[in-house]
Amino acid sequence: MDTQSSNACRTTCRTIHRTTRQRITLATSFFFLLLPVVVLADVCSYEKTVTFTVPAENINQLEIDAHAGSLVVEAASGSSEISVVVTVCSSRKSELADMDVLQSREGSVLQLETLIPEFHGSLWTSRYAFIDLAVTVPAGLAVAIDDGSGPLDVSGTGNLRIKDGSGEIKVHAIMGNVVIRDGSGELSVEDVDGSVEVRDGSGAVDISYVMGDVDVEDGSGTLRIAQVGGSVGIHDGSGSIDVRDVQQEVVIHEDGSGSLDMRRVNIGGGD
Repeated sequence: MDTQSSNACRTTCRTIHRTTRQRITLATSFFFLLLPVVVLADVCSYEKTVTFTVPAENINQLEIDAHAGSLVVEAASGSSEISVVVTVCSSRKSELADMDVLQSREGSVLQLETLIPEFHGSLWTSRYAFIDLAVTVPAGLAVAIDDGSGPLDVSGTGNLRIKDGSGEIKVHAIMGNVVIRDGSGELSVEDVDGSVEVRDGSGAVDISYVMGDVDVEDGSGTLRIAQVGGSVGIHDGSGSIDVRDVQQEVVIHEDGSGSLDMRRVNIGGGD
């Protein structure tokens, strides 16, 4: 791909030894906050926040296992550490002590996992617990995410792999390949140096400015693909499809129902 086309498509916690799991004790960490507040929509009854950092030396990949709550992963150019801000929220003060983050390291892989106690709600109680994570990594670090529910925003990483249950996903400015398995919720992928592979259950999918190939299997919802340097392959269940400005071949392997609009593309044969 020439330079013009390429530009159009891109717009320390101490050292943890192998397999050693270390619990981040939120009550004794750098910053601690406990606040009772009035129960309102999108407001915590009880909350605590902690920050910690891990040296990124010899770490080639970050794996995050997050359950309920939001997750933001962004890159900082020139950074030599991984920084984590944890916000714990619960409807009951007594449950805060059981909510935590585990970190472990296996070789060159750093792992983070949120811990949230299980409880059974009822029609007569409004019980909830979730952990929001904001993670800053060195630019270009490979990241793998297993996310339960809640919004997810990732930018500036290297190769990215996401498995998500539900919630909106935003991915942008990725220096590598992107692979996403998504249950439900809107999905947006923009400005990727490599290729993009998406398996989506339901919800709108928007993919644009990808230097490599794009391959999508979509259950239902609108699908929009634009500004792709490689080829495009689509398996679609239902919903409209809009594809434009693709430099190589576009193949519609399967199209269930919904409108189809393609502009400035080379149409290939389906299966």
